[in-house]
Amino acid sequence: MSTSGKYIARKLRDMGFSVHLADRSKLSLIFMTAKKNDKEDSYKLAKLLRLKEIPEAHLTSRESDDLRSLVRYRKSLGEEMNMLKNRVHAILTRHGIRIHATDIFGKRGIRSILQESSKLPAMDRIVLSDLMDRISDILEREKMHEDQMAVACQERTDVRLLMTIPGINLYSVSAILSEIDDLSRFPTKEKVAAYAGLVPGQVQSGNRDIKGNITKHGPSLLRFIPVTAAHVIIRYLK
Repeated sequence: MSTSGKYIARKLRDMGFSVHLADRSKLSLIFMTAKKNDKEDSYKLAKLLRLKEIPEAHLTSRESDDLRSLVRYRKSLGEEMNMLKNRVHAILTRHGIRIHATDIFGKRGIRSILQESSKLPAMDRIVLSDLMDRISDILEREKMHEDQMAVACQERTDVRLLMTIPGINLYSVSAILSEIDDLSRFPTKEKVAAYAGLVPGQVQSGNRDIKGNITKHGPSLLRFIPVTAAHVIIRYLK
C-alpha cells in the first residue's frame, strides 16, 4: 500500500467506513495475468474480500502512527550521528591522534578531541570543528525527540513493563510498540517472531527440510532493536 493509499484508508476509517487494506506483496502472484487493468483488479479484490481470502495489511492506529513517525526519525538521527562519528575517527586516525576515554564522544572525550584539534592542519581543523558542532546539534535533537516519546508513552503500563527488560530503554520500547501496534492481532508469540522476520527461512520438499537464515520479513526496527539491546547487555557483562 502506497503512502497516499494509507492516507485515504485512514480518512475513510475516521469517517466510519469499514476499511480493508490488501497486502500488495501477497497479491502480486494473484494478479499476474495477461489481462490487467483497474476494472479487472477491482473485481478480483472484491471477489477475494467476499470469499474472506484477501491477504490484508494491518492499518495501524493514529497513536501508533504518530509514535512511529518519531521513532523512525529518531533512528535516522542515529544513522546520521554514526556517519559523523566515523568521519571524526577518520580525521583523528589519519593524524595519529588517540583519545584516551571510554567514550570519546562523552564529555571527557569531546574535551580531549577539542584540545587535540590544535595539532591538526588548518583545513582538517575546520572540518573537525564543523563535525563536532553537528554532533552536538544531533544530540540535542535526539534528546528532544526522546522527550516527545516519553510524553506519548507516559501513561502506558506496557511501556513500564517492557523497560524492565535489560538493554531496553524508552526509544526501544517506543520502536517495538509503534511497529507492532495491537499485540492482540497475533495469536501466539511465534506469530510475532514471524512478523518481525526473526524466524528461520525454510525450504521443505519430501524428506528434504532445510532451515536457513532468518527471513528478515516485516519491519526492520523489530530486528534492529533486539540486536542493539543484546549488544548493550554484552557490554555490561564484560
